[in-house]
Amino acid sequence: MVVKMTRKFSTKYSEDDIYDAFTLAQTLLNQIEYYIQNEELSEIERKFLVESQKYIEELIKKYESGPSVREKISLEQISFGFKTYNDPKYQALSAEEYNRIYQESSETLKMFRKDFEKVFEIEETIYKLITIPLWKKSTTNIVMENKPGDEFTYIVHSGKGIIYLPGFPDYRKTRNINGDYVSASLITDKQMAMFLNSQVGLILKANEAIICSTEIDSGTNISFEPKIRTIIDFKNGTYVNSGVPGCFMLNGELLATTKIQSPHQLIDNTIKRQKNNERVFSNNSIDVNEIVLDDSKVEIIGVFFKTNGCEINLEDFGRAIFMERAYNVPLKIVNSSIYRKKLGLEKYDPQDFQKYKEYIDFWSCPDNWKNLIDDPLEFRELIKRYFNDVVVKQEYEPEIRKEIEEIFTRIIEFTYSLSNAEKNSSKTDDTIPQK
Repeated sequence: MVVKMTRKFSTKYSEDDIYDAFTLAQTLLNQIEYYIQNEELSEIERKFLVESQKYIEELIKKYESGPSVREKISLEQISFGFKTYNDPKYQALSAEEYNRIYQESSETLKMFRKDFEKVFEIEETIYKLITIPLWKKSTTNIVMENKPGDEFTYIVHSGKGIIYLPGFPDYRKTRNINGDYVSASLITDKQMAMFLNSQVGLILKANEAIICSTEIDSGTNISFEPKIRTIIDFKNGTYVNSGVPGCFMLNGELLATTKIQSPHQLIDNTIKRQKNNERVFSNNSIDVNEIVLDDSKVEIIGVFFKTNGCEINLEDFGRAIFMERAYNVPLKIVNSSIYRKKLGLEKYDPQDFQKYKEYIDFWSCPDNWKNLIDDPLEFRELIKRYFNDVVVKQEYEPEIRKEIEEIFTRIIEFTYSLSNAEKNSSKTDDTIPQK
């Protein structure tokens, strides 16, 4: 199998390349070990992973560490400089040409590049033959009916307002027309943190659009120069680079963004990080994991709406319905309070319940309705569907359900009065006008 690699060493020698390559190799080792210990693998897959693990381990042992490699390269370059200082052959070269030869004079550098290009090839092979098929098997079928409390796994791109992605009517790229990426998060029944603390998102299909994943912000950006951190090459001079520089550490740990992380490991690491930060089942955007996808291959298969089980969130629900119709996909609703209870937590976050009291105060006041109702019929249908699909079907507590039902009943009566008023005002004079 011919493997087309996106990761490349810089044209000119860069110390960052050494750290990036070393950190990538160490992260790959950790992720390969997870596959071997936790995933169901064929005999061929297991054999390839074990052999790949052995190769990378020997490579790390050979080079020891990023700083030691950098030091060795530097010494070899300096030695070359002393040898060629008075050599007429090199004195005749331009400063730019001599510097290029000087930088490339290290045999360690040449060997390091050759050895680690094999690591890049290993990553691509695992990604295509093992990781992508696993992603496809690990996400919930969108056509399945989810009951409150059921297990689920969705790839969700969240945000505020209406979300525009491929599949939206008359969609146009706005950021980079030559090639772009989409960021999303892996949401499950055990972890539902969403970007910007949003409660609405688009569910994306698990397919070849998935490029890489990490339990932290991936640091992804569009570039016009390939690097070791390059994960997408659009073949038009545009690249997507992902991951923080390899010399950076998170809590004393080197962490690269790879293409092969198992979705199960991604969730395990996300939950572990939230627990370590004392934010179990977090709604905080700083606890969001990230999946990077190629937007040319992204497919929208559903709309995701999360409720906390004690709220009147018509605004977010309204835009979820709008996107459900625009993308012509099903709307999936989950009640996080049910899943909190399953995990042994309080059903509601204290802040959520305090917010609920504010919702009740606001929606109990008729003066607030007038400014929110443009179309009585449309608003009436919105609160009916909210009550049925969110409050009833997502099993709100009886006391909360009753309180919301009483408010909605009053609002519905109010919308009918508005409709009658509009009818009366629209009546025309039937008399024949005078010439």
